[in-house]
Amino acid sequence: WSGLLFAVVAVYLFLASRILYEDKRTLIYQYNATNVRTLGAETESTLKRMIDQVRLAATFHLGHKDTFKESFPEMIFAQGKEFLQFSIYEKNTLDVQPRLIYTAQWPSELKLYAPNGDETAYLTRLRASVAVDFAGIHEAGTWIHNLTEATPGSAPLLMIAVPIVGQGQAYAAVATAIVTLAPLLSSYEGL
Repeated sequence: WSGLLFAVVAVYLFLASRILYEDKRTLIYQYNATNVRTLGAETESTLKRMIDQVRLAATFHLGHKDTFKESFPEMIFAQGKEFLQFSIYEKNTLDVQPRLIYTAQWPSELKLYAPNGDETAYLTRLRASVAVDFAGIHEAGTWIHNLTEATPGSAPLLMIAVPIVGQGQAYAAVATAIVTLAPLLSSYEGL
């Protein structure tokens, strides 16, 4: 009987360890899936907020060009330090290239990344590296482009572009913003 008792206990322990192993594996999978969903929702929410802020500033600027204050974009973008540059480009049917009609910069967040400490020149160089594709932006509705340079230690940057079309206007406008992803990426630390 002792042999049978030993065999039954061994089978019971084997089955119990398999169930415990599968349960822990499922728990870890569910935990990771929850983390991915949460971080995905946070990323989507952050990007939508940024896009909405760019649209708001551009729409307000185009509607109030005469009274638009230099401090207005700072009020809109004051929630975080993500925004480094905000620009509006305009193009009518006669223009070959878009015209820059407004720009504001807050490059201080680039101190760690800018060569020779010249944040403004660094930001200008990054902005010039990407052409504003009016037709593509107006067709897509929202355009996001990675501006992060392929060198170690580069600033994690995105350019957001949204079309702005006014009623009865013979031109189209595009608002662009260069944003840093450092605050968003900090939520991914420790994973």
